[in-house]
Amino acid sequence: MKKIACATALIIATFIGIIDSTIVNIALPDITAYFQVSLDDASWITTSYVLSMSIFMIISSKFADQFGRKKLMLIGLILFGGSSFICGLATNLPMLIVARFVQGLGGAIITPLTMPMGIAALGKNKIPKFAGLVGAVSGLAAAGGPPIGGVLVDYFNWQSIFLVNVPFIAIAFILIASCADESYDQTVSKKIDYWGMLTLTITLASFTFALLKGNTYGWSSLIILSLLFLSVLNLFLFIWVEKRSTFPMVELSLFKEKTFSASCFTYLLSGFSIICTSLIFNNYLQSILHYKTLEAAFIIMFSSISVIFFMPLGNFLTAKFDARLVNFLGILLFGIGILCLTTVSAMTSKSLMVLYMVVIGAGLGFTLQCIMSSIQHLPEEKSGIGSGLVNAARQIGTCLGIAILISLLTTNLTTASKNIATFSNEKMMSLALPQEVQQTLLEKSKEIEQEKNKELQEKLKKELQVNLESQMQEPAIGQEDFEKTTAIIVAMDEIKDYQTTTIDTAFHHVFRFTGILLCCLSPIGLLTDKKKSTSLS
Repeated sequence: MKKIACATALIIATFIGIIDSTIVNIALPDITAYFQVSLDDASWITTSYVLSMSIFMIISSKFADQFGRKKLMLIGLILFGGSSFICGLATNLPMLIVARFVQGLGGAIITPLTMPMGIAALGKNKIPKFAGLVGAVSGLAAAGGPPIGGVLVDYFNWQSIFLVNVPFIAIAFILIASCADESYDQTVSKKIDYWGMLTLTITLASFTFALLKGNTYGWSSLIILSLLFLSVLNLFLFIWVEKRSTFPMVELSLFKEKTFSASCFTYLLSGFSIICTSLIFNNYLQSILHYKTLEAAFIIMFSSISVIFFMPLGNFLTAKFDARLVNFLGILLFGIGILCLTTVSAMTSKSLMVLYMVVIGAGLGFTLQCIMSSIQHLPEEKSGIGSGLVNAARQIGTCLGIAILISLLTTNLTTASKNIATFSNEKMMSLALPQEVQQTLLEKSKEIEQEKNKELQEKLKKELQVNLESQMQEPAIGQEDFEKTTAIIVAMDEIKDYQTTTIDTAFHHVFRFTGILLCCLSPIGLLTDKKKSTSLS
């Protein structure tokens, strides 16, 4: 009974720790309005959490191996629960940002300790079942952040996305404190590798910050280039230090196990690609197709539901064969699902979009087998640092996704905006209209396109028609014939169609890039496990 209670607590802690990486994004507009700050300033709420998670995950895993996983888990739960409570009561933006950083530290402790503590509680022979459950919960949390956040914000307020954590964390704390046994890595010294910790921290902090803020400051700006250079320099220093350290922070020999290295890369791909659904597709639904928050959340939610069903299926196939085929199919399905998003437009039915989300969720559910395959062929005492490294890979993948995919989308939208302006000007010039009429058409057309509210869009269109008719009747301009009026209406429709197609294409290019990348890299999944005849028990 104590084993089940401990496993339940670990699952709860994992879900809460991962979901807070994505749940806040959907509440940023409400938080921005509440504190009356810019969206750029409010984005630090997400940045601080991801930054903290990325920096401390490997370090906390090592400390847990050295000083006790149960101790560190309880500390992580206290930090996470306490900071969640402070986030919900924050009276200003700096207070919220600092609390989110501490919350990220708590999450960095909690997330990688789930697997090694689960192994200690249930035994290594239960790894497949427990890893399957952890994977399903992790996938549900990663994909379920936006829809769950949307429901909480819509029915309550933005504070609720933080305060809802507190009772669950309290339950997990009580269960772990009373039911979990302490576990260590008996093969490592308790001496701390300070130089390794310092160089690793600088590497991850500078690299993660550069990725998260590259679009804001500009990739060619001095601060971003300096941070990237600093991260590369310290990475080489870290490797140099670790190779010569008697008690290294990270045993680089772990990466000689190809199943571990391939699983880490697979999980990195998963973190990278989830940005397409949790952030970019969600933004497309709300900003371009004008779906309400809950409507968008409802569609994306099906990727989370799909994970719940396909993760156990992946476990079954892994037990019957091995994780290689499952991880390969997972990456491939994930890529195919994202490629399907290139067909989405205003004419696409919700049911078809739900089907695409199911395919993406199926791929994610299968891919999460790499949580198990990453540590299955490592010595049991190395499961702690192994879990920390594979989870850190997912965090780094998420940061890379934010940096690369958002940068690609921004570039595409900038190009689209210029093309739309050029097309609109050329179309107006071809009609040989008076300057006043041309200016009115262009301004109103831009205003209609930028407006997200459908009802207001229709109102603006009516205003445009009335305004146009009145100008056409003015003596200074002269009475236009029926054919000229018809030509104007046709031109406006063509401009509107071009705007829609061009902006859709900007998003579709991002989906196409990600989908093709996943499909091309899917064979890496075949390296994530060994044949049954050579597998280690």
